[in-house]
Amino acid sequence: MLESIQGNIENSDNFQMKTSLYIPETAKWYGLLNQAQAETKHYLATDLERYMANMLFRFATDGKGLLEQSHSTAVFELNSVREQRLMRLQGAGERCLVTAGFFPEHANFAGLSLLHFIDTGRSAYRDLAEAMPDSSVYQQINNSFVELVDILQKVGELSGVCRSIDLIQACELWQQERSQYGWFMIGAKTNSFPASTACTTTH
Repeated sequence: MLESIQGNIENSDNFQMKTSLYIPETAKWYGLLNQAQAETKHYLATDLERYMANMLFRFATDGKGLLEQSHSTAVFELNSVREQRLMRLQGAGERCLVTAGFFPEHANFAGLSLLHFIDTGRSAYRDLAEAMPDSSVYQQINNSFVELVDILQKVGELSGVCRSIDLIQACELWQQERSQYGWFMIGAKTNSFPASTACTTTH
């Protein structure tokens, strides 16, 4: 699956996460993000969109590296212990975003709900926001984590290489988090859309 995504973009050995430029290596991810935002009606601020495009580029070119370590978009001028803690937090947050957005089946394999990854990822970004108040992007992710998961699920759908959430996951996301993508997938899988009351599908 990683190879399929990787084949849709151009590799660059000179790419640096600290860049703030709209470069060809991330252009295709910007395109998918823009289309996903338009379809989900979740629109991102410029700095958050850049963060997501950079994260997706790194994921596609080195998915294993993303899951093992994280490169911050902020400049850390910190002692090594504090920096390592923040890097671990960001790595945990990004793993949760990628799992909930691109690989919902992995949650099933692990015997965990997508809600677990949402809660864990949101908590990681909340801690980052508190530790680095000058970097607003982390607070934005904390505040809009479910919307970002919706966008990533739509990006996965548009890319044609990621599985969509199943009906149970869709119901959980709609019931607990009011995920618009969850609501849409319930309709797509059942030919009817849920009302504002909770979905009752269970394991």
